[in-house]
Amino acid sequence: MKRQGGFTIVEVLIVIVVIAILATVVTIIYTSMQERATLSRLEADLRTNNNAIQLYRAEYGNYPSTAGVWKGYNSVTNDNFIPGVAPKYFPTTPQVFVSAAPPAYPSFIYRSFDGTDYKLLYIVSGTDTLPLTYRTNNPFLDPVRPTRAWGYWSSGDRNT
Repeated sequence: MKRQGGFTIVEVLIVIVVIAILATVVTIIYTSMQERATLSRLEADLRTNNNAIQLYRAEYGNYPSTAGVWKGYNSVTNDNFIPGVAPKYFPTTPQVFVSAAPPAYPSFIYRSFDGTDYKLLYIVSGTDTLPLTYRTNNPFLDPVRPTRAWGYWSSGDRNT
């Protein structure tokens, strides 16, 4: 009797398992790359904001003051949260992309009491924590909120 060509059920199952394993690996790698890309963009946007603050200080001799009130930014409110820097030092304020509305977090926030010191942070809400990727080997973690925020600050505003 002549055997007909084709695949056995075991061969088909092996192919399905191999495809499933490859799909899982690709998904994990893609997710990791997306998280690193988001982190890189946040770092660049935060650095842009900090550079504008430093340019403001170089020109006026002090940091932009918010009278000690935290000023926040998110893509829904689109506010100029650092007084006097946009559009002078950059055309638009760098944004934190937020998919849900109306979010208060994650956000960039800024505060300066009288212009002598300042603090600029990327922060998540009080119940959330930063992803591990953001906290691993990050020299900019906020000493007051190390699981929720990172950014830039002057020496006098480090622990506020």
